[in-house]
Amino acid sequence: MRRVCLGGTFEVLHRGHEALLGRAFEVGDHVFIGITDGALARRGRKRVSAFASRKRRLQAFLKKQGWTSHTLGRLTDEAGPAARTEAVVLDDGVGDQSFGGGFARPHRRHRDAISE
Repeated sequence: MRRVCLGGTFEVLHRGHEALLGRAFEVGDHVFIGITDGALARRGRKRVSAFASRKRRLQAFLKKQGWTSHTLGRLTDEAGPAARTEAVVLDDGVGDQSFGGGFARPHRRHRDAISE
């Protein structure tokens, strides 16, 4: 099973998120989507909607697309669960850690997390 991990604040679900999610479901059998919370969600922002609100909006979008093989989780640190599992990480190229603008690559945030 090819697992894909990605994360975001999802304050506004924009075209970049939609493209990134589409790519994740294209290359993965199961997608873990981390939604930032706490200090991580507020970083660089004056305000951010409640986690539950952002999660509901994302769930509605996923349902509309027919993407069912996923897990939504709370991200409170930058590495998230991808640092503890063999997974492909997708990044939108906007955050601190860029992995090629949405292309699938093995996780490299913690070099000892997985091996290729």
